[in-house]
Amino acid sequence: MYETFFFEWSIAMRDGKDTAGCFADPRFVYESYCAFVRARRLDQRIAESRTRRLSAWDKKILSLCGLFTFESRGELRYLFDPFGVVDASAERNHFQEFWEYMLPYLTEEERERLLASMRIHFADDFRLSGLVAPAALRKAIR
Repeated sequence: MYETFFFEWSIAMRDGKDTAGCFADPRFVYESYCAFVRARRLDQRIAESRTRRLSAWDKKILSLCGLFTFESRGELRYLFDPFGVVDASAERNHFQEFWEYMLPYLTEEERERLLASMRIHFADDFRLSGLVAPAALRKAIR
């Protein structure tokens, strides 16, 4: 939920709107977020990788791992996408790195305001009951 919150907040911050209203220096938080998460251009890098033709060795390794490919009208398609796993886990890891970096910079008041802002943002989300305080998140992700 934190990852989703920061992603949506960063879109507004790109246009100069601090929709969270909980950080003393939202520009610093935004620039840090972009450096750790958005600047990695993971989607673009995966898309570029998908356009490359696989070598015989690549196909053999993917087959051994249970990831099968086939070609249709000159396009390489994945029956089981090896990049899907990378995409999900790498994005989560990038956010975790951002959070570990950012947490010491946030005051206790900012952390409380962040939690309050998230409760408002996700008021109708069933996952809200599992939302942990920002300081506890650090323990949960280690």
